[in-house]
Amino acid sequence: MEQVLAEVAARTDGFRWVRVDTGEHLDLARRLKVIRVPTVLVISPAGELLARTSDIPSVDEVLAAVPQPPGDAGGHLEGAALGGATCAGSS
Repeated sequence: MEQVLAEVAARTDGFRWVRVDTGEHLDLARRLKVIRVPTVLVISPAGELLARTSDIPSVDEVLAAVPQPPGDAGGHLEGAALGGATCAGSS
């Protein structure tokens, strides 16, 4: 999963990912309703949860879902964009 998110970060302006150890941050895992690992959460710069998946997405799935500048086409995963300023992968 880290390779997928690192590749997306390298290819996309404004996208970064952070790994969160749910064992060390149980309060955060509960607040974000992480019940399974790995879980990928996409959080906007404003802190809005845009998407989540408990599967390991492909680079193309993430790239298709990253919010695009006006005029560009974007994609969706599980009803919401799988991209944004922060993508937190838990383990």
